[in-house]
Amino acid sequence: DGFDGLALLKTSKDDFIRKMGEPVSTAQIEDDAVSGAATLLTYPWGEARFFRGEDGDMLYHIDTSGADMKGPRGSQVGMSLSDVTAKFRDMGQLPNDRGSRGIYYDIAQGYARYTVASDDPLTGLLEYVYVGSGDGTSTILNYQIQGGRVARILLRFLTHRLSMVD
Repeated sequence: DGFDGLALLKTSKDDFIRKMGEPVSTAQIEDDAVSGAATLLTYPWGEARFFRGEDGDMLYHIDTSGADMKGPRGSQVGMSLSDVTAKFRDMGQLPNDRGSRGIYYDIAQGYARYTVASDDPLTGLLEYVYVGSGDGTSTILNYQIQGGRVARILLRFLTHRLSMVD
């Protein structure tokens, strides 16, 4: 799952800029998500981050409030909470021992949860977390919900084992 035409750990910074245009600003940052240095590109719609790997600067983080960007499974800013959760419910797998056909068959693979930010159930954070196969990695997909609709989408790869190149 990724943004339309943008894949975590596969899209280079150069390819990203060719597709998304020149950023408003570029900065070198330290990010615990990749245990070190990263490049931050800022756009009017949000930001993208890249770590330096064996194949150059690779996308590991994208955060947007832009309604024209297609997120994982065709989700996008402005979409209703129920429409987003419907995209992740049934992935064609057999039900688990609780009868769930959710995105994760086994809780060890990850989890999905909705956390209400206040007394308003239509405001909160919808989070999908995929845990890598014992390799110390995770993929986080967050939907910030306001008034029952997606206000922001964050897709991020986390690791302490990415091969960093100085």
